Amino acid sequence: MAVGSLNLDLGKFRDIHKAARAFIMANGPSLNKMDLSYLDGEIVFGANAGFLIYKHYAWKHKYFFCVDARVVFDRLDDLFQLALDNPDTVLFLPKSVNVLHEDGLSTVRSVEDEIPKKLQNIVFFNMYPIGDSRVGAGLCKNLIRGVTEPFTVTATMIEFAVYMGFSEVYLIGADTNYQIDSSVKQSGSMGPEGVKSLLISTNDDPNHFDASYFGPGRKWHAPNTNRMIAHYERIKMLLPPQVRVWNAGIDSKLDAYERCNFESIFEK
Repeated sequence: MAVGSLNLDLGKFRDIHKAARAFIMANGPSLNKMDLSYLDGEIVFGANAGFLIYKHYAWKHKYFFCVDARVVFDRLDDLFQLALDNPDTVLFLPKSVNVLHEDGLSTVRSVEDEIPKKLQNIVFFNMYPIGDSRVGAGLCKNLIRGVTEPFTVTATMIEFAVYMGFSEVYLIGADTNYQIDSSVKQSGSMGPEGVKSLLISTNDDPNHFDASYFGPGRKWHAPNTNRMIAHYERIKMLLPPQVRVWNAGIDSKLDAYERCNFESIFEK
């Protein structure tokens, strides 16, 4: 492997939180039924438009991710502003992504080149599909070799949490349940769940904690819950023995991980 293809910038994150606990915030609407003020002072991972939660809470994510080729460019200005306004938050982005087009073909587009200014708290990485020799079967334990291209960004956050040395990982907001009504514009190839691959919203978003998350005009990919769950299951099988992952959310259809009560975590 050429040295230029290694994620050398990720080396400083290996085991920096050894034996600590992390909260990984997916962005399902169930978050609105939870008191997230408990997360003040905790290490919280977030993704995509998860920064919309800041309207309700004073805490900020410690680590933030966006890996979806459609979402990253749709939210690029917001992501850059997040890093600019919150220097203590580390923003992780892929160096480039494969952009899917309506004809079913894809082209490589650089994310790194479209960030208007290089900031110390923006870290770029190379990402490879599951099965690639650099990342393996779903959970790469040496991210210098490569980050796994996920079927949900939550999987990426778990992978980073393992690499960083966390021994307790709590998922919240991983509802793993979506509705796509007739108001959503669809294009591209038909997917296995009966929805075309490329989506544009025209109404408020019912699938996330904030109606503007994928609100009118926002671009996103059709979710594939079967592939998401399969990736979660692969991760569970590959977790190091010292790492435990719990689903601490509510109204979640994700059964890959043992459930626990969110508020009871803070009684320990």
